[in-house]
Amino acid sequence: MGNLSVLFAVPASIEAGLVTGQYQRVGGVIVDSSSKQIAAWLRESPILGESTQEVATGVLGVMTQFAQIAPVLNLGMLVLGFVHINNRLNRISDGIHHLGDTILAEFARDRETQFKVTLEAVQDVFEGDERMREDALRSAVDGLVVSRENFLKDFESLLRSEQTAQALELTQYLLGYAMYAETTRIRCYLAVGQKELARKKMIDALPIFYDATKRFVLACMGEHPALFLHQDFDDNHVERFFKLQSWLHDEYQEDETILSILNQLRGDFWNKDIIGDKFDNIFQQITFRPKLTWKDTHLHLTSALKSAEAMIENYQRLQGFELELRAERLIDDFVSYDNLSQHRFAVIVDEDFLNPPSTTKQKGFRLFSSKPPRQ
Repeated sequence: MGNLSVLFAVPASIEAGLVTGQYQRVGGVIVDSSSKQIAAWLRESPILGESTQEVATGVLGVMTQFAQIAPVLNLGMLVLGFVHINNRLNRISDGIHHLGDTILAEFARDRETQFKVTLEAVQDVFEGDERMREDALRSAVDGLVVSRENFLKDFESLLRSEQTAQALELTQYLLGYAMYAETTRIRCYLAVGQKELARKKMIDALPIFYDATKRFVLACMGEHPALFLHQDFDDNHVERFFKLQSWLHDEYQEDETILSILNQLRGDFWNKDIIGDKFDNIFQQITFRPKLTWKDTHLHLTSALKSAEAMIENYQRLQGFELELRAERLIDDFVSYDNLSQHRFAVIVDEDFLNPPSTTKQKGFRLFSSKPPRQ
């Protein structure tokens, strides 16, 4: 690993490189698109997600946007202490309990209770002395695995039900809970110095969450994703929709083109039945009391678009965690909590990579596409 500098603004060269495609962001890391070497690490304040204040533009503005969404993971593997992890999980819980009574009947509250009990053991792993950490590790890890599987099971069950706006929101929270359970388990291994085991478990988890994320994004697109190409959706929505489609088709496959995506959608291009108000029965049609108006459908799809983007962001942050674990050492000790709280964001830059000696040949890390890595 090269010489690292802690900055509180994204260097102009990186910001420009992200625009031109020279660099790309994978969760909390920025990599060179050609060599796949990590050029910089992004870190956010633990309290950022609790604020709605816009603090930046460009890549940091994007980070701020995602920080407002409760189930989104933090950027760094180690930067959050137990208290802040607990606060973020409480935000997910609050979001769930603000849903309507009908959809809450689908939520198994005992899952949440069991998870919170497990977090007591997690706190001992994070904050206890060496002996306490070792004693608490097994209980914490086992409990987190059970919680992850329970949340994923409920996620799967709800995903097969009718995808109302509230049902889709609950599936998002459940998958977010499962991701937090997994990353907290990885944190436990790191807390007791088991870095290689932590990376192995992270690699094992990526295919599970890739599959779940893909199916969640498909649910967000709805039964008729061609609706996003309707004239009532503005250019920004259409552009974002195609980015999601590219991710679903694995944007790193050269044989995938926009034509192949359109080819899958065009069956609904002249299907008038999917546009307009939705009625369940003839009485609703006679009285013109639709179950769902076209305005409702438009609002639901635009909201679902944001949810899909947030969940892909989560998966990419998991990928970023794995890239960091693969590096020679974790870099979260390079920036203090006080500095993060004051500046809200930090960018840790590899100066040797950005300004290499002319005779130095860079050796990079391989970056995975949207698909998880192989063991």
